[in-house]
Amino acid sequence: MKKTVVCVAATLLVSACATDRPTPPVNSNPTPVVVAVPNTSTVDAQIPGTPTQLLAAANQVLVQRGFQIANANTSAGILSTAPRPVSLTPADANCGAAGGVNYLDDKRTTMTLAYDVTATEGHIHVVAQMNGTYLPGNDVQSIKLNCVSSGVLEQKLVQQIEVARQ
Repeated sequence: MKKTVVCVAATLLVSACATDRPTPPVNSNPTPVVVAVPNTSTVDAQIPGTPTQLLAAANQVLVQRGFQIANANTSAGILSTAPRPVSLTPADANCGAAGGVNYLDDKRTTMTLAYDVTATEGHIHVVAQMNGTYLPGNDVQSIKLNCVSSGVLEQKLVQQIEVARQ
């Protein structure tokens, strides 16, 4: 009797998984999804020029600042850099504090910075991506920092691109 109940229950379970379920209706007007990217800040600016001209100016400025261009697609209007070690100050970003000392004031903190630049006709969009580690190389005490940019770095880059574009 016990085996029969177990067999019936198993059969019902398998058959329930195998039945067709009606598909949900397709929404003809989907709501756009906004994805927040951690550790980033964005700045938009109106700068006269074509996407090719704006990306050329951005490329020039970023290379002069020591960034390696990881991806450049002028037809799509996109330019990205590889992460580069940098020293940031509390005015540049907020990474938190420990014991009242800001992580960015502590010499044991390492930071990397990368930029993504998108250009359209007369418009440029700059995103700074920063990652930090407190006590890098120490597997026991190392802390990954979630930093929020103040926008200063992005604004400075936009100003330099504007000057290079002239």
